[in-house]
Amino acid sequence: MQKKFSVTKKIIISGLFCGLAIIFSSLRIIIPGVCKISFDGPFYKFISITLGAFYGGISACFAETIGAFLNPVGNYIPLFSITGGLRGFLVGSLYRFLGKFSWSRKKVLKLITSVFISDFFVSFLNSIIIKFYLGWSPKIFLINICIRFGKEFFLVIVNVVILKIMLDIYDKIVEKK
Repeated sequence: MQKKFSVTKKIIISGLFCGLAIIFSSLRIIIPGVCKISFDGPFYKFISITLGAFYGGISACFAETIGAFLNPVGNYIPLFSITGGLRGFLVGSLYRFLGKFSWSRKKVLKLITSVFISDFFVSFLNSIIIKFYLGWSPKIFLINICIRFGKEFFLVIVNVVILKIMLDIYDKIVEKK
């Protein structure tokens, strides 16, 4: 999937999709006291899959940080930017790693697996951060984990559908060159 681009092209493409992630992060669904559902993930995950895990991680970190300052909702916790970068890095790393196995030659299966593992892992880390940040009891922590995992399950489906469309369009554009 990763084509040869110069560093300048990678930075420009990363900046473009990072900007789209910031714009789409403002289009979010907020369920008061429960969770925030944001649709910025497919854009930095696309960067991570096409340009590499490093660019995806940096773009996700920038998108989370700049998006939090432009569209503030609640307190800003800097660790969320780091875990957002980790999410972007993990998607690209897992996608590349899974491409080595014969059972995951299908793009959709690699997408589902890499997005599922990275999103649920980072969601769990974010829950631990919030637990210690707010001093939650174990019972509230478990309730929060269930809510977050339900949200992540929905977002994995949305991300995979959007990413599949984006990657198909990308493949058609790159093949024409």
